[in-house]
Amino acid sequence: MLISLSRVKDRANIDVQIGQKHGQEAKLQISRTIRFYTRMFIGTAKMSWDKVHELAMEFEPVMRRKWPDYLEEMSGEFHHAMPLTGIHY
Repeated sequence: MLISLSRVKDRANIDVQIGQKHGQEAKLQISRTIRFYTRMFIGTAKMSWDKVHELAMEFEPVMRRKWPDYLEEMSGEFHHAMPLTGIHY
């Protein structure tokens, strides 16, 4: 079965919109979680959040291949919650 490129793009847009909605509604919770993990990685693994992000991004191609919908949704959530975290990517 062939899936049209426009249908794939529409699905990606829907996933981003879902993520944006969640990110908007849960900004405070997401920012608190990111701050918690930032402190945890610094304290336990002696890794900065930038280093954690760098390592995590090594898995982005796998996530894009295996779970593209979730990746798009998480991207929307993350970018809508970012202003509260002080982290910019």
